[in-house]
Amino acid sequence: MKLAWTAFALSLVVGLACVSGPAQAAQASLLQPRDAHARCLCGYDLQITTRPPSPTQGDDVQIVCTAIWSDSCVPVYSSHKARDRLIQVYALCSVPPDVGCLTVLTPFRIVADVGCLRAGTYQVEWYITDRRFDEWPRPCTTGEFSVTGATRTIYLPLLLRRA
Repeated sequence: MKLAWTAFALSLVVGLACVSGPAQAAQASLLQPRDAHARCLCGYDLQITTRPPSPTQGDDVQIVCTAIWSDSCVPVYSSHKARDRLIQVYALCSVPPDVGCLTVLTPFRIVADVGCLRAGTYQVEWYITDRRFDEWPRPCTTGEFSVTGATRTIYLPLLLRRA
């Protein structure tokens, strides 16, 4: 019985956090949620980064999303589209009708392999579709990152002169 009250209290606190205002985003985030409403619909402590952190031309780039979902039915990677300098990443939360989700905060991580990109600045749009509530992707965050040109190391001979 005590466990049920604890779960209820935790659900109430989570619900009030969505109503009361924006949560503090982590410092290391590359892209930030649009507003407090998006944080509640797209996960708490939403952090979206690139791997590697400072990609160069020729690197295989991944866009990584980590967050805490409001129940145990977390979203999973669905697809992504890369067109010109725009990358759209889609996640899906789809639960069969006969399956229940535990009301417990659950961390999740989604990785989108976008491959090698040319040097330049790229816009990223992140969408989540929660089939329990809506049929269309809801925008969670937008932002940008840069891919720099490939770096080259040039080795020069060192000439020493004896005195």
